[in-house]
Amino acid sequence: MSKKSKKRSRDESHDGAEQGAPAKRKRQVTDDKTQLYKLYEDLAAESDETRLKAAEQLILRFSPENNPASNDVQEVLNRLIRGLCTQRKAARLGFCVTLTELLRQLLGKQQTTVEGLDLDVESLLKRIEKQTKVESNASGMERRDHLIGKLFAYKAIMQSGILLDPEFLDGWNELLDRIYGMARDVPWLREECGLVLVEAVSSLGAESQLGPFAQALVQRLVSTNLANTPEGVAIWLALRANHDSALPAKVWHGNDPLAKRERARLAKILKEDFRTSSKDGKNDDIKSAAASHNPSFAWDLLISKVLEMDKAKGDRTDAEKSEFAQFWLDTVDAYLFGPTSSHERKSWGFKLFSRMVPQAEQVPDWALPALFSPNLMRTLLNQTKKDDRFLHAAALNAWKAIPLRAQASPKSALGLVIGLTSKNGSADFDSFTKSKTLEQVLLSADDQSLRKIVKHFHSLIIRPETTEQPVADHRRQTIADLLLNLVRNYKRYDDLLEESSEKDSWLRNTLEILVEQAYFAPSQSAKTRKIPLPLVSETSRKIFQERLSSCLTRLLNVESSSETSFGLAVVGIIRAKATSSKGLEPLLKADESVMETVEKAFQSLDVLVATDTKSQTSIAQGFALLYTFTLLQVYNGDTDAVMMLEDLQTSSKAMLETTKDSATPTQDGFVEILLSFLGNPRTLFHKTAVEAFTIFASALSLEGLRSLTDVLDTEESLEGQKRLFAQEDDEIPEDEDDEDDEDASDVEMIDANDSEESTSEDSSTDDESEDDEELVRFNNMLAMTLQTSKLSADSDASDDTSDESDMDDEQMMALDPHLSNIFKQRSQITGKKERENAKQNMVQFKSRVLNLLALFLDKQYSNALTLEALLSILRLTRATANKQLSDKSAKLLKSTFDSHTKHKTALPKPDDVDSVWEVLKGIHEEAKLGGGAIVHANACSTASLHLVRVLVGLDRENYKRVVDVYAESQNQWFSDKMSHVQPVLFTQFLNCHFPPAQQRSKIPSHTNSQRALANAIPTDEAPHSRQHPRRAPPSRPPRIHLPIEVTSETRDIATSNQSTLRRELRPPGPTQSVYREDCTQCFDSIDDPTGLDVCLFCFNGGCTSDRGHSALHASSTSHPLVLNIKRTRKKVKRDEPPQKVTKLAIAAETESDHYDTTTQVNCHACGINNVNKSSGKLPEVVDAVLKANTFAREQEVKAWEQELTACEHTLCLEQEAARQIESQSLGHCASCELKENLWLCLTCGNLGCGRSQFGGIGGNSHGVAHTKSSGHPVAVKLGSLTADGTADIYCYACDEERVDPELPNHLMHWGINIKDRIKTEKSLTEMQVEQNLLWEFSMTTEDGKELKPLFGPGFTGLKNLGNSCYLASTVQALFSMPEFAERYYLPDQTSPTTDRPAEDLETQLRKLADGLLSGRYSKPDSDVITSENTPENPHQKGLAPAMLKHLIGRGHPEFSTMRQQDAFELLLHLLKLMSRSQHVVPLQDPVNAFRFVMEQRLQCMSCKKVRYREDEQENISVPVPIRRIPKEDKMEVTDSEGKEKKKEEFEPVTLKECLDIFTADELVELTCGACGSKDGFLKKSLFKTFPSILAVNARRFEVVNWVPTKQDVPVIVGDEPFSFDEYKSRGLQYGEELLPEDADNGSTANKWVPNEGALSMLEAMGFPRVRCEKALHATGNADPEAASNWLFGHMEDPDIDDPVDFNASSGSGRAAASVIDPEKIESLGAMGFNAPQARQALKETGGDMERAVDWLFSHPDAACDFDEGGSSETQADAKEKALPGSDKLPARFQLQSIVCHKGSSIHAGHYVAFIRKQIPDEQSASWVLFNDEKVAKAGDVEEMKKFAYVYFFRRL
Repeated sequence: MSKKSKKRSRDESHDGAEQGAPAKRKRQVTDDKTQLYKLYEDLAAESDETRLKAAEQLILRFSPENNPASNDVQEVLNRLIRGLCTQRKAARLGFCVTLTELLRQLLGKQQTTVEGLDLDVESLLKRIEKQTKVESNASGMERRDHLIGKLFAYKAIMQSGILLDPEFLDGWNELLDRIYGMARDVPWLREECGLVLVEAVSSLGAESQLGPFAQALVQRLVSTNLANTPEGVAIWLALRANHDSALPAKVWHGNDPLAKRERARLAKILKEDFRTSSKDGKNDDIKSAAASHNPSFAWDLLISKVLEMDKAKGDRTDAEKSEFAQFWLDTVDAYLFGPTSSHERKSWGFKLFSRMVPQAEQVPDWALPALFSPNLMRTLLNQTKKDDRFLHAAALNAWKAIPLRAQASPKSALGLVIGLTSKNGSADFDSFTKSKTLEQVLLSADDQSLRKIVKHFHSLIIRPETTEQPVADHRRQTIADLLLNLVRNYKRYDDLLEESSEKDSWLRNTLEILVEQAYFAPSQSAKTRKIPLPLVSETSRKIFQERLSSCLTRLLNVESSSETSFGLAVVGIIRAKATSSKGLEPLLKADESVMETVEKAFQSLDVLVATDTKSQTSIAQGFALLYTFTLLQVYNGDTDAVMMLEDLQTSSKAMLETTKDSATPTQDGFVEILLSFLGNPRTLFHKTAVEAFTIFASALSLEGLRSLTDVLDTEESLEGQKRLFAQEDDEIPEDEDDEDDEDASDVEMIDANDSEESTSEDSSTDDESEDDEELVRFNNMLAMTLQTSKLSADSDASDDTSDESDMDDEQMMALDPHLSNIFKQRSQITGKKERENAKQNMVQFKSRVLNLLALFLDKQYSNALTLEALLSILRLTRATANKQLSDKSAKLLKSTFDSHTKHKTALPKPDDVDSVWEVLKGIHEEAKLGGGAIVHANACSTASLHLVRVLVGLDRENYKRVVDVYAESQNQWFSDKMSHVQPVLFTQFLNCHFPPAQQRSKIPSHTNSQRALANAIPTDEAPHSRQHPRRAPPSRPPRIHLPIEVTSETRDIATSNQSTLRRELRPPGPTQSVYREDCTQCFDSIDDPTGLDVCLFCFNGGCTSDRGHSALHASSTSHPLVLNIKRTRKKVKRDEPPQKVTKLAIAAETESDHYDTTTQVNCHACGINNVNKSSGKLPEVVDAVLKANTFAREQEVKAWEQELTACEHTLCLEQEAARQIESQSLGHCASCELKENLWLCLTCGNLGCGRSQFGGIGGNSHGVAHTKSSGHPVAVKLGSLTADGTADIYCYACDEERVDPELPNHLMHWGINIKDRIKTEKSLTEMQVEQNLLWEFSMTTEDGKELKPLFGPGFTGLKNLGNSCYLASTVQALFSMPEFAERYYLPDQTSPTTDRPAEDLETQLRKLADGLLSGRYSKPDSDVITSENTPENPHQKGLAPAMLKHLIGRGHPEFSTMRQQDAFELLLHLLKLMSRSQHVVPLQDPVNAFRFVMEQRLQCMSCKKVRYREDEQENISVPVPIRRIPKEDKMEVTDSEGKEKKKEEFEPVTLKECLDIFTADELVELTCGACGSKDGFLKKSLFKTFPSILAVNARRFEVVNWVPTKQDVPVIVGDEPFSFDEYKSRGLQYGEELLPEDADNGSTANKWVPNEGALSMLEAMGFPRVRCEKALHATGNADPEAASNWLFGHMEDPDIDDPVDFNASSGSGRAAASVIDPEKIESLGAMGFNAPQARQALKETGGDMERAVDWLFSHPDAACDFDEGGSSETQADAKEKALPGSDKLPARFQLQSIVCHKGSSIHAGHYVAFIRKQIPDEQSASWVLFNDEKVAKAGDVEEMKKFAYVYFFRRL
């Protein structure tokens, strides 16, 4: 069939799809058509099976063999082509497969044809063009879908193979032209086109006759310049496989894009850097598409080709030397993860990594380590550390892909572990990624891989790839933790046990590694490669010992032939290495007698293991267990363990040789050994003790049992601990090493809450007073020795101290013995902390003993000895006992007796019945001592009933005597009203049933006792509620004790709380706020006489005055150490106000030029002042606190820094060869010796000093000179570097401060790790801010007289924080109102309880109210002395509300800056914050005073129908008419040179005129829903209710040159009351007809419609229409850039492609409101949004919570919905909500305060406030001026009222 064998006489308009009846005739739908439509629907199904079945039926139906009609075939072709233009991916696949196969059958080489079908290649291409053509007005999404459909149609032709015949070469060429054209002209479709062409190349195969087809592919590849694209490279490589001869020369070196010479170019192409990727650099005609979210398919193809190259060279085992490794480094690592790579390219790299790792068939196991390249690992770790990183989610996905590979292929675990822990990785990355990736990989590995992995870990321990000891210790600990986690979580021990004894087992290798590092050191003859470098430290050895112990703890639970098997294996390894290893020598060095004991123990252990006597097997195993772990203790360095070995020798010999009836006391020797094991802090020995006791329980004698119960009866105190552990008085406990995590360590930790309830305030007070007495006694002894009355309050010696007062050497030598004796006595004083440790020690030890007794009671329930333990256990349940032990003991008894009673276990049958009676009586005596504790009473009753059962079981006659015992106890309880016995003791006995019912007659009668007992029991069984004093909780010291050397440092710390100093004192971090200027809860500051306390733990500032906020903070947070800072201003004499300093004027003044500052460290816990600041970590912390920016200055600096940006010189910085720069201490200027004010050239690394005026520390401008000579533009100030990445960066080319986004990498190039930097100098911004705050000016009247300053309550000024006058004037006006004063000024109440008072709005508002209204801070500034030549009066210092300003501005784009802002906008923002905060009854929201209701009336101009709407408001903004005075009427004003000034003047207006304009009728253009008229509506707004306080904003602005400009129009406002009665609304009047509700009038005025311009731009980027509409709706429907950013941030949303009806809530507002979920409104309210805001947001987003939050943040000023919802019927019946304000008349208002503004713009100039106040000693109220910190009686206020910006009226 030829391409043009048949011509058509006319166009294809007669095709079947377009034939048929006229357009208006309805087509008949037959069953056949219905089936066909169903098949088309199934072709688009999501299920692959459904699509394939539908495709099969369609192909069979229209196959030429079934003779289909030609019209039907043409119709189905058209339908399939149109179906490719859908948005659904599944539909495209189904239609494409069907079209491909149908074309193969219709146009292939088969003999059968369809009769009448006129179809060839040319007509097919025309058909595709026609069916995929779009209308001119189609949307961008429709155009996109049709382009994709056209490409899939071309793909179907290619895949059908109908063109692979030389006869159809022309058709092949035309099809290639179309596909290549789409790839060239539609960048976002280029990848799909390339994939089609690569598949086409694959279809060519290696057949030589198809060479012209390949030639055509290559020609168009080159001619369209697509060879330099990723898709072009893929096509090239596909052709090179079978058609190398068709490739042209000089495109790639050797025609191989993978050649090493082409690697850089290839990487740029794959990165899609088309500008620099070609050889000639002419790639301008290659269009770039929008950033794709996924790397091109070409990456996979290239990687597979590279791996084929390695495979061709044979089996690979060295990943580093492979072609694949080099390719990965050159392309992926260098270009996708390089320092200059964008986030999009790094995202590609992560996705490529995530694709490569899990695919075992694509990346073999040997190649896995190559994937973990340097830049990839660096980026992966950095992006994982913090969840706010841009690629955090992508990095987590990469981590998740790694365990998937190990799970799919366990053998690959080795390569993964090597890659993760090699030089590019780190074994400890799991500690901060929290991904547990390495642990998961280890657990997925097979045993063979684990052997190799353990050997790899061993090599990392030997060579941790560092020479620094702390780093090596950390890495070795990480390896030990990994080995421990492997042992703990391994699941296949059943299969491993058979090979555990093999030398090559991973488990044995693990134990050998831990043993070798824990107990051995390399000998002198050891091979170098086996010597650890650096050597294993003592700290690491302790870690390895603990991890080995933890491994054995886990292995105790592994079922094996013997519990001793793994312990024996470890001891055997130690023994073998100690005797036979030449390269190792044991660390255990002991004298000959100790080693002899150890050797005897080994021999005894060998005998016990070999013992197989059946009757003694269990006993032998028990002693073998004890021998094993006692020997392990010996090697751990426990000297007591040697004596334990001797005891074991004696005890084991006695037990194994004596007969049953010849028991001797020596048989109980094992009990003491078990108690020693229980005293060990490691869990391993506790479990060993339990295992051994289980074996020995049957052999326990009465003496052994008493050894256990004696422990329970020992007092839980320091003295009891000494008796129990035989401690010496002079032993000082040493803290346990708690550096290791509890999970990794085998050390058992104590819950601090266990003993909380056993402490009372009384005992705590007694202990504290006792400590105080001891401390006073110690200080007196020390003072007497030094011949002083007491220690000086200030430890800092004065400089002018006389030399004669110093002691000489002989005197000091004479004092030394006395001082040593004093400090020795001090070390023996038992303080509160030591007692608490002792108690905790005893509690824990008793708990372990209880575990043994629980085993004994359970296993030996029928043993009479169990009865002897009951009393000791009961004593632990008393009310005065530890609650943990009390609960545990009670549960022990109850669970044991209940379980065995249920299973009917035989009761004990003691031979000595009298002893049982004594125990029963003892229990009843014990019941009296419980202190009223119900737990104790129940336990006593349970134990008593157990003994009753035992006695009655022995002899039923005993029941009578039992009743007598109970009767006696009952009589005592009844007669003694103070008895603590609980009635439960008797009621449980009466309710207990002992013998069967038929045997009751045999029980002796004891009617009187029983009756007396029963009648005396009260019905209320509640325990007595008496209170008993409880002892203070002493605590256990650690088991190992070392004496403390008395040094000068310990003497300093002896006067403070030592435990406090051992806490984690850390300097403040770079981003941590330090509140060292004023208290966070009041305005007491460092300038007060007692100074300010700064907490040295959280750096909170607390006052030291009578309010005691510092002490309150210390008690509530347990932060006792504070730094007291006291500052005294130096006296200055002012002759004239200093000149205002601009931002760029940087002088060299410092704080020390104005202030004298003293500091001292105090301890609240001890009541000690002036702790030596050189002790412990105090020097570092104190120095950092004093150098750190204050909170206020830090916020100001951040605000100024927001203005700095990057420039082209910082973004495109190129650096020379790297070298190490001495920057921290030894570095100095390259041209002089200056070591400060150094600037590092980021290009070449030159160090030069700065300009002399910068920082005031000197400089010779050598840095500037270097820039001029070299042309290197960018430098960084080394002293300003901080660990969080900030620094001073100056671009000399731009002559501006800049930021460098890649600063850490640029500094690392010169060997400077910014994370290790500590800031040592002030930055330029900090100096600018500091100088901007150092200006003041005088306030005078027009005649030059100084205004009279005012002081006292309500007359306190606020300091200017730098353009903060808008804040000061607003809050002064607010807090002068009684509503705000009553709400926030609460002097009789304590401050709110919060951990961070500086971050709490309620606290800061109370703080401000106290500062403004209390009068505490309103007093003249005594630091300023005015001269007699100036009339200036001293004003106040003023309060600095920095914390409140930070809270108000937090998250706000304007108020968070240091620029001037609109005071009226601040008022609205502040009222909103106050209203959202909580107001606990009886406190009320002060903003209610501002609220009122405006009623809006709309009247149709045509039908005169009306509509009323009510809006709740808090202010009104009235327009001020601007009327200029004609020039000829103005007075001429001239300057000093006689030239006329160009100044405009305006006619004054009255407030009434402004209100008249505000309430006047206004014509608005709306369509009437009743009559349909478009004439418009008259709108009028009036007051429905009036507020208590009316805030009025005067709008004096007009647009001048497109800029809003404020005009000085005078507004006349009088002081007399003003009536608002005429502005009161009248509501619906008689005769007015309401407009009907707009249910659905077809109007789209309120419907949301996407911005077509922005929508088309987004669609052109390739985004689907649904996503574009969502983005525009969420970002304001205007800005395509903001919408695209939203899209990139929500790509992973699961519902991103779900269509949404944004007008679902349009129509009736009431109907829409009725469907809003109240819970959603409540949830949004919890986020800080009020109900109207939440309701409106949910309406706008169709009820979607997440989108509602986005809408709220993007529409902060949108109108709110105040409709509470519900149908009209429901609302009519519901009680009407009370409206804010009052509608009563008359409504008379009087001006109360004003906020005035001077300047042409609200964002510049200056704000002040005038407030009407009652001045003391004056009869009437006067106007007071609040000008920042200056408060004075106002002069000409009438002039200022004319130009006020905000007016506050109060209703009379």
